[in-house]
Amino acid sequence: MSLNKSILARLPLCLPPHASDPTAYYIGILVYGQIYVAFESAMAHILNCNTYSERDQDVIRRLQVSGLARSEKLKHDLELLAKRLKLPPSYADIGKGTNTEIFEAVRGAAKQYTSHISRNITEKPYLAMAYAWTMYLAMFNGGRYLLRVLAATKLNYQNL
Repeated sequence: MSLNKSILARLPLCLPPHASDPTAYYIGILVYGQIYVAFESAMAHILNCNTYSERDQDVIRRLQVSGLARSEKLKHDLELLAKRLKLPPSYADIGKGTNTEIFEAVRGAAKQYTSHISRNITEKPYLAMAYAWTMYLAMFNGGRYLLRVLAATKLNYQNL
């Protein structure tokens, strides 16, 4: 709960009119999206690769509840956000802008996380359960909380 409150308190600071450049917000969401894509891609790899045991594949199948996958939705949100913020849709293009140093540092950290997640899940498929629990719980529980608070305060981020 305190993490949700902390996020909510800082969210407006990276968006107009508080911030003159909303690229930091986009980069933050981009990193978040990269981590989810790596997680879900590693699970898909296990299902599509016949070198894993039936037991490991069964665990992954059980984690893939209909409607739970977020990668495509996050990619769509990033495209939409880039368009609204008039940012290039590709993070590689953003790296050429004014936030290059910050972006490269963040992208490097994200690459370490995504490599770690992919390696751990493909080497130890049972860890996918722990990742799924943590990541989906954070996304849905935190997301619902943030949505409720934003809706209650009638903040309008539609006009970014």
